[in-house]
Amino acid sequence: MSSWHTLALFCGVCFVSFGWANSSDYVPKNMAENIKKLSDHFIKNPKALYGKPVFPVKMLTDLDSKLEESEQKLLMSEILDVYLSLLSKLMNHTEDEDIKSSIDEVRLKVQDLRNKHFQHHEHALKRHLQDLWAVKTNDLTVQKKALYELKDVYEKAARLGNRIWEKKDRRRRRRQIRRMQG
Repeated sequence: MSSWHTLALFCGVCFVSFGWANSSDYVPKNMAENIKKLSDHFIKNPKALYGKPVFPVKMLTDLDSKLEESEQKLLMSEILDVYLSLLSKLMNHTEDEDIKSSIDEVRLKVQDLRNKHFQHHEHALKRHLQDLWAVKTNDLTVQKKALYELKDVYEKAARLGNRIWEKKDRRRRRRQIRRMQG
């Protein structure tokens, strides 16, 4: 993917991810100016950027509606990590010091946002997920160990599922009571 594709996708997702399309309150003025400067520098043919987005709209829509807050935070943390990587690589596609400075300022803002709001337990959760994805499910010894641990894991999963269901049920009941009273 060329540098201008990367930047265009970055700008597009900034619009959606940071609420820029709905509210400029969350995007500092200098950040918006730097993104505009980078767009003007890297994006010469916007029509070439049409097609499948880097972060599908469904993923970003799910962020707002279908996912629990902890899931939203984890997903946004990952999205911001991808942007940090993209911005670092974009730095190699220009010799212009002013543009490099703008990339660096945007990268620092993204990094600050990630560290301030999305870094707490997500790193540990990400590490746990990577460990789970690395489990060798074809290994007979791993299969036997997993079978040995299944009862405890199933019990914890059932308790968690029940707690989540009860919490949603309490919220539903409160909403029903408010509707009946109001």
